[in-house]
Formats: sequence, C-alpha cells, structure tokens
Amino acid sequence: MIGLGVAFLGACFVTGLAAALLVSARPTAVYEPYVEPGPEVVRTPVVDREWRTTLRLERHRIVEREGFAEQRPPDAFDVTELGMRHHHDEQVPDGTQEEQLWEQVPYQDVETYVEQVPCGEDCIDLPQTCSESCSDDGNGFATCTTHCTGGGRTCTPRTCSETRTRPVTRTRPELRTRTVPRFRTEPREATWYRWRVREWQVERTAERTGRGADEPTWPSEDELAPIEGDDPSRFARDATWRVTLRADAQRTFVTTPPSLEDLARYPMGAERWLEVYPRGVFREIAAPPADASIR
Repeated sequence: MIGLGVAFLGACFVTGLAAALLVSARPTAVYEPYVEPGPEVVRTPVVDREWRTTLRLERHRIVEREGFAEQRPPDAFDVTELGMRHHHDEQVPDGTQEEQLWEQVPYQDVETYVEQVPCGEDCIDLPQTCSESCSDDGNGFATCTTHCTGGGRTCTPRTCSETRTRPVTRTRPELRTRTVPRFRTEPREATWYRWRVREWQVERTAERTGRGADEPTWPSEDELAPIEGDDPSRFARDATWRVTLRADAQRTFVTTPPSLEDLARYPMGAERWLEVYPRGVFREIAAPPADASIR
C-alpha cells in the first residue's frame, strides 16, 4: 500500500509539472491598438429617382393678429389694446437663507512608514591556504619553511527595517453652513394688442410628381387660375428630389443632388463610384483611386 501511495503521488507530481510547463509555454497575448479600416470603393448603378415639384399661388392679404408689443410688426395698423396679460416670470431678491454643503477640509495627521537604515556589518572569516617547502642540508637533515596566503575577514554593510513616523496633510469631509441669496418668483404683465397687417398666404397649390426615368416638370400657372380679387399675388416654387444607388442586394444609398437640374446627371442605370466608410457614411467620387479596394 505504501508503494502504491508513493507511485500515485509521483504521478500527480509529474502531471502537475507537465501542466505547469504547458501553461508557461503558451505565448503571451499581444493586443494591438484598433485601427479603423479605410473606405471601401463600390460601383453603384442608379436604381430609382423620385421628384416632386410644387407651385403655390400666394396672396398678400390683410389678416388679424394678436400679441405683445415686441411681436407686433412695424407695418401693423388698426392697433388696439386688449388689456394686461401674463408676459413672463421674474426672479427677484427675497433676503438670504442658510444652506448646508460638504467640503473637503485639510488636517494634519501622522503616518507610519518603514525605512531601511544601516545597522552594522556582516563579516565572514576567509580561509588560509598554506604550503611547505623543504631544502636538503647535506647532512641528512632538511630545512623546511611554511608559506601561507589568504586568511583575514571580509565585511559588508547591513541594513535593517526601522519603523518611523512623519507628518502628512489629509482631507476629510465636513458639513458646513453658508449664507446664500434667496429669490422668489413674481409674475410680470404687459399690454396685449390686436392689430391688422398684410401677410403672404398660400391660396392654392399644384403639384407634379415623377419616378424612375420621368424628367422633372413644373406645374403651369394656368393650373392655379383664376386669380380673383384685388389683393397682390405671386407664385412661389419649391421641389424635393432624391436618387437611390444600389451596391448589392443588401445595401442601397440615397443621395440628393445639389439642384433639381442636376438630377439629369443621374439617369436610370448610370453607374456612380462611392467611397463607403465603416459607419455607413459615403461620398461620391469621380473615379476610384489606383490602390482602392473595389467591389
């Protein structure tokens, strides 16, 4: 039984040693700083175009408005005062009040530390080596001489750990009280007015929409006829448009050309080059760089 126990312990020791060697033989992981990849260059055909044009007929009509004096336009007329109304709230001084707060306050303390100081020497005796040499006196006797080297002592300085104290400045939180201004909220009123003024207002609109290969067109002014009444009139135009480019089955990109006229630069099926960055940001380029990664 004793032999089996010794064999078992020996096997465990060898297994543990082998595992330790395997662990120590593993390479140390090296973490490189993250470098964001550069843009990807993709060829994208135009797969869709959308546009909407709007023509508005606006009339310069007399309307009635209300508000405070600072809201009244300079060309207002028939101004009537309608009494006082709440204008805003104002914070006004109302004495002082005490408030508590925590502050970090310095104080002197003593700390203990350990310092290495000289405390004598550690010496050892050096061994002496001797040898004897003899010479024949010629009369049956010899004269012998003993020569020794080494010996003596060598010493090295010794240091000891010594506990010492020194003053230090520390801080601790203390609850303090201070006097601060107090304010109260007071409402302020101002005169409320009614007035009349001329403003441009939309009377009618006409729209055109298109998609794909349709070329943008504007509604005609005749679509908003007749213009009745003596109020001045004017026409105003605005439009929205966008182009869809497809890189692959999973990725499409929507871009807005600078103007409606520039939509002609994006006929259906035309190819455009894009630089696509990791977070989905992209920009159109004239041609791919020579060293670009093209998809």
